[in-house]
Amino acid sequence: MPIVPAQNWKTVQSGVAWQTRQVGIDSIALVRIDPAQVRIRVAYDPQAPKKLSEWVNVLHPLVAINGGFFESDYRATALTIADGVTSGASYQGFGGMLTVNSDGRAELISLIDHSGYPGKDILQAIQSFPRLVWDGEVIPELDNEQRARRTAVAIDDTGHLLLIVSEMPMWTLAELGQWLADSDLGIVRALNLDGGPSTGLAIQAPGSTVLLDSQGPLPQVLMFEEKES
Repeated sequence: MPIVPAQNWKTVQSGVAWQTRQVGIDSIALVRIDPAQVRIRVAYDPQAPKKLSEWVNVLHPLVAINGGFFESDYRATALTIADGVTSGASYQGFGGMLTVNSDGRAELISLIDHSGYPGKDILQAIQSFPRLVWDGEVIPELDNEQRARRTAVAIDDTGHLLLIVSEMPMWTLAELGQWLADSDLGIVRALNLDGGPSTGLAIQAPGSTVLLDSQGPLPQVLMFEEKES
């Protein structure tokens, strides 16, 4: 996939900006988040899953994307922490985890290197797989056969979170990982989230309303809200 040069970021509010990049026939949406200026939350309700647009209508975040993988009964396949409430069991020996501690600091950690339980100070967490980029390098031997819409979360070399969402079902995991590693985004770590019909992105702010809705209900979403003053 070609490397597309940087474009202007559109500000949603202080600490949140987004842009799109054209890659072949696909449009990639990128959202850049400063965790110091935005509240990060996980919403999880397997008893009442909703399309991403419905989650947004209920909770009114600035930005929301779909979360990790889930079973046919809408239970997450791995550990979830939503507002301090822990559900499910951790992946062991594969995948990664986005964690947010009580100070709002966000990290991407490898579940190959950690036992899986992030500790008492973690208020929000999502686990998923596979890792796409680690220490700035694409993960070797990613699947290069199945193409789908993709959602990913990353951390760049300035500590910002990046959300990556593809509109078209044209990306293999290997292609996405390589594109992220080769890009000018300064990505240090990137984790694949659920994709295909689950992929979705919502940006709800004056002058910056964007919606790529999920094609089906989701039990888990990752949200970004205004910080309470």
